[in-house]
Amino acid sequence: MIYIHNIDPILLSIGFIDLYWYGAMYAISFLLLDYLMKKEVYLGNSDFTIAFIDKILLISIFTLLLGGRLGYVIFYNIDYYYLNLHKIF
Repeated sequence: MIYIHNIDPILLSIGFIDLYWYGAMYAISFLLLDYLMKKEVYLGNSDFTIAFIDKILLISIFTLLLGGRLGYVIFYNIDYYYLNLHKIF
């Protein structure tokens, strides 16, 4: 028996707004990482500061979005975006 993978990529749809599974997993992972890192700071197990953790989290989210977009452009539609550079972002 062959299993055919047919998972709906949309976790939740409210009106015209769709929440995708991978977006929810990224959000959960960043929130969990933020919570766990700040917990370690409060317990005194880390030399990081809260401000440093916030900066790292913000930089991580920005680079995730930037890298995801550039990866899509390079691996899936490089010919189109080569001719339409202004549409990359």
